[in-house]
Amino acid sequence: MRKIEIITIKILALCLIVSCSAPEVEIIPETETQGEYVNLINQQSELKPQGGRGTCIVFAAVAAVEAKLKRKGFGEVDLSEEFVNYARKAFYIHPVMQDYVDGRKTENQLGSQGGGGGFYTASHMLAGLKVPKEVVMPYQTSNNYYTQNYPILNRLLNEDEFKTQFNYNTFNLNPEILTDDLLRGEHTWYSVTGVQEIIDPRQNIDQIENALRNRNEVIIDFRVPVDFNLDENNTWRASSNDSANGAHSVLLVGFDKRNPDASKHYFIVKNSWGNVRTDKREEYAGYTTFSYDFIQKNVTVAGFIKDVKTLSFGNDGFKWPELKFIGRWKTVFHGQNGTLDIYNIPGLNDAVIESHFQQGRISSKHEDYRIGTYYDENGTVYRVNGKMEGNKLTFSLNYEQPILPWEEPFPGIFSNEETYARDGYKKFTFYLDKNNFMGGYATKGEYYSSAHKYVGGFATKMERPNINYTILTRTTPSNYLQRPFKFYSELIEGDIYFDKTTLYSSSYFEVSGQFISENNFGVSVKLLVPRDANENTIFKIVYPNKELRFECKLAQRKDAFIGILPDADEDKVIPFLLYVNE
Repeated sequence: MRKIEIITIKILALCLIVSCSAPEVEIIPETETQGEYVNLINQQSELKPQGGRGTCIVFAAVAAVEAKLKRKGFGEVDLSEEFVNYARKAFYIHPVMQDYVDGRKTENQLGSQGGGGGFYTASHMLAGLKVPKEVVMPYQTSNNYYTQNYPILNRLLNEDEFKTQFNYNTFNLNPEILTDDLLRGEHTWYSVTGVQEIIDPRQNIDQIENALRNRNEVIIDFRVPVDFNLDENNTWRASSNDSANGAHSVLLVGFDKRNPDASKHYFIVKNSWGNVRTDKREEYAGYTTFSYDFIQKNVTVAGFIKDVKTLSFGNDGFKWPELKFIGRWKTVFHGQNGTLDIYNIPGLNDAVIESHFQQGRISSKHEDYRIGTYYDENGTVYRVNGKMEGNKLTFSLNYEQPILPWEEPFPGIFSNEETYARDGYKKFTFYLDKNNFMGGYATKGEYYSSAHKYVGGFATKMERPNINYTILTRTTPSNYLQRPFKFYSELIEGDIYFDKTTLYSSSYFEVSGQFISENNFGVSVKLLVPRDANENTIFKIVYPNKELRFECKLAQRKDAFIGILPDADEDKVIPFLLYVNE
């Protein structure tokens, strides 16, 4: 008896441990999946109205993702249709290059607008577009929400001469819409891991049925008839009028072929029109039904999502780190101001490119390298390509070809950067910190005139620091004395006063002084300045028990140093800014 009690206690303890450590899994509702009758309504998320906006395609695609999550045991997950719609437009890259050879022309779209295709949106999600929960970016049902709250949009919609890339980005990258919390917050992201298109769906209704039998809701795009032909149950039936009044997207969630009369067969539909033209039968409350002949006459595209996955913050790290680069950045390189608008994540538009290729709009497929557009202080516009790795952003401009095609690779992909230097490229490397500050370096000279020589630079989403760009000859020790310096990094910031110079070695001299942090804590600092202006400068903050060693991966020729605090893990490289505060 004693043994039985001990064993029982051990089993109970094990059960408690398992129940505490295992993720909660919701009970998956049962569904009907007989041969002639499939009804997946119980595994759908709540019905949601799109309001007066042309966002049906997003509602169809997101509903398919929500159903997959419910079927995987995540329960009722309410995802953000607003984010998917906004991002797929604002982060869009138009693949037909000749349509925007002028740098003023727009290559993306307005995030407030609708339109597109439902299955195409799912494919876009497969290419990397992810979706957070509804609370992160709530849906706006009013078609006037953006025009009423953001006056610039009225001009973009109504004044052709105002429709420039810069003005599009001014709206699309508005930090009141794409908030810092949205771009950098600790959110759970959901993504699509596989899709399957049903080719020629009008002739392959059986493939739609098979997908539903296998519990794969089917996204369809179809022509909306001018004349609605509804039967006694409000089932949408084919109309004799072939004219269409636009297009629409919905989610098929079942079918019923049990009636011996084939004309009475229908599909069960999750629509986003609220109670408009829904089926009258009680079991389909809020849902719509389409007859088979309606589908065969009007469907244009059909497909389904194979699977989805969830990406949680802190679970193997933040799984969409590239998103934090999105925005309008004010840049300084070599004392020259500029603006870098980042509105694409390389690879995000692979589905767009594939779609245009399949439709014959472009002759070949290429990689998507675009990150955005750069504007220098003289008003020159440059299309910018690059790549994002952790908190590292690498990109390039081409001074000989400012309007760079989106498929054009950039220096760093290839081993021979000097060849690309002669072709007019300039390579930039930035590291991003937690406060929306990027510091890094660029190859020096407009055309890489001196290969492997660099200048420092930085970018911020806020106002630029008030840096007085008087000449600072950095190889002259006395230039550092009795001048107020400011230091910034995400780890520490404050004021620096240098008061002593010594010869450190035959290659470096040392400038030392005091660092006063924001909390008035003072420590000593040292700046090791090379006699050769092409070598790196080393900046040290010396604490009693440790030393922070910042490396100027390069310094500007004027009065600001930009560099990094290296780390064994490159994802944790920290940028800094040291400048004269006069």
